[in-house]
Amino acid sequence: MAVDDTLFKKVTVVWYALHGHRPSDASDRRERARWYTTKTYPSVSDMGAKLRRVIIAARFLPTSPGRPTNQEIRAVQQEWAAASLDTAA
Repeated sequence: MAVDDTLFKKVTVVWYALHGHRPSDASDRRERARWYTTKTYPSVSDMGAKLRRVIIAARFLPTSPGRPTNQEIRAVQQEWAAASLDTAA
């Protein structure tokens, strides 16, 4: 169990360093928990909580498709043209 906990902490810290860090994180935490008056850096627990919030939010956010490629646009236009020819006949 200790290996899993250590691995979780390492992955969390790496994720936070690469994707999750915001300069205001420690001050936001002080606002939510007033007893952390001297907190200057987020703890591993804070990082884990932020990771959980991001994962939960990602489950409910809609995914937006990327821009279509030129090939996809041409394929749709060709299908529209073929459909309009079928209905005109």
